[in-house]
Order: sequence, then structure tokens, then C-alpha cells
Amino acid sequence: MKNYIKTLILQLILIICIIFSSNCSFAQVQIPGSSHFFVGYGFPAIGPDALKLMGGGKISSSLGPFMAAYQYAVNEKLAVGIMAQYASATSTSVKWTNYLNETFDYNWSLSILTITAKVDYHYFRSRKFDFYTGFAFGIGRAEAIQNGQVNPDVQNQAVNQVGYAVNALGLRYMIFRHLGVFMEAGYGNVSMVTVGLSSILGNNRKWYEY
Repeated sequence: MKNYIKTLILQLILIICIIFSSNCSFAQVQIPGSSHFFVGYGFPAIGPDALKLMGGGKISSSLGPFMAAYQYAVNEKLAVGIMAQYASATSTSVKWTNYLNETFDYNWSLSILTITAKVDYHYFRSRKFDFYTGFAFGIGRAEAIQNGQVNPDVQNQAVNQVGYAVNALGLRYMIFRHLGVFMEAGYGNVSMVTVGLSSILGNNRKWYEY
């Protein structure tokens, strides 16, 4: 059984290599001077997990994590740009009792925003496939606010923090000349895996001739 699994893995690697090599003789996704746009959705959602750690009760709703990024191809290997990520979550009602034994309830809303510089290194010379790794570093802010009959003994929280993301594995496949899909997996403030759409503008002629 183990030998079968090893054989299957080797066959998959061979197929991937053949796919990449079949595209490498034409052009590549990463063309110097081109502009790259990314819009994606991440998971798992960090906001609900953060609220649970705060004791905010169960999660009633969450939004994101969303990601938007722009990068400029400095050369065929290096791309630099800017990325923004956002996520939010709202808890169910949390009850509290004052010294007169009166009961009130409120809920928590949490939002996380990061704005970072994004740098990626691209490995393959292929017109359809793109394999890359990189990192992002910048600023972030997380806010936790009470809504409703707030508890005066509990303070709202706002934290300025370092915004970061480590892209251990980035994959992109161009469906059309200017539009493709991507997946990035790693670790950061907002999410661990992001999937979405990518668009490329600039140097259209070189997309075929480079």
C-alpha cells in the first residue's frame, strides 16, 4: 500500500512537471512591467475565533476575511505592491447584572484591518501557471466594541498591531489572457488560506512573445 501511494505521488509530480514544461516555451505569467490585481476570500475566519477567546459568546454573524492586492512586476521573478485585508464578526447577546441585581445584555462586534507591503518571488516560466512565495509586512488595527446595554465594567478594546502575512505557497492559473484564479496558503493576522481572482494588465504583446 505504501509503495502504491509513493508511486501515485511520483506520477502526480511527473504530470505537474510535464504541464509546466509544456507551457514554459511560450511565455510566462510574470512579465516585467505588468500590473497584477488580486481579489480574494480567506479562511478560516480569524474574527469569530478572536471573539470566542474574548468570551463574547456565540457568533451571530461574520464577514470576510476579504483580501485585495496590487503588485507591479519589477522583473520576471520579483513583484512588489500593496495588500489590504479585512474581517469582522458579531457575537450573540452577553448578559450582565449590576449591583441592584438588574440584568442587561449587549453584544460584541470585532473588526480587523491590515494594510501591508506585499513582495512575491515567482519561480516558473509558464504562460498559464504561476508558482510563487512571499511575505507581506505593514500595519494593522483590531477593534472590539460593545453594542446595546453596555457593561461599564468591561472596556471597549482597540489595538494597533503589526500587519503581516507569510505566503508559503502561492498558485495561479490564467484562464484567459487577463483573468485567472489563485490560491495562497500560509499564516497571517487575518487568514491562513486565500482563494480568488487575479487580473493582469500591461505588456499585452509580450504575453505571447516573451
